[in-house]
Formats: sequence, structure tokens, C-alpha cells
Amino acid sequence: MEYTIVHNADRERFEVRLGDTTGAYTEYMDVGTRRIFDQTVTDDRYQGQGLASALIRHALDATRTEGRRVTTSCAFVAQFVQEHPEYEDLVT
Repeated sequence: MEYTIVHNADRERFEVRLGDTTGAYTEYMDVGTRRIFDQTVTDDRYQGQGLASALIRHALDATRTEGRRVTTSCAFVAQFVQEHPEYEDLVT
């Protein structure tokens, strides 16, 4: 399955794009130097295919590059960070 991950800053979210379809997205809100991830949603047709994990990895890498810290209000993001300790330093 071919997809791209884009940062849609106007909508404050990262998206997995499959052609013209959004297969998954994670929404955030920037507050000062913190990025608060609120929720992650995967379209039912694409669940269980690893899109959300690829999305969160991309979003956290971009957040790190921007020099921001992360607050995990989203349970999926919190679980991802717990399972990938290389991102623990981002969490406030």
C-alpha cells in the first residue's frame, strides 16, 4: 500500500494520505513550545495495517525537529511513546 504522510498545519494535524483519501490522522494543538496531541483516528478500512504507528513516528520526529516537547492527551500517542523509549525525552 502506497501512502504519504503530510503535516497539514492549517488544520493542526498530521495525515496519512492514500491518493485523495485520508487513511489516518492525528490532531494536535501547539501551546508555546509544547505540542499537545489530542486524538489519533484511523479509517476503519485501514485499521491494523500500521498506518497510525507510522503516522505517530513521523509526527514525533517532526515535533523533535521543530524543537518542541510533547504532551500526550491521546491514548494512542501515549502508548506509542511507552513502547518506543527513544521518544520518552519529548514528553512533558
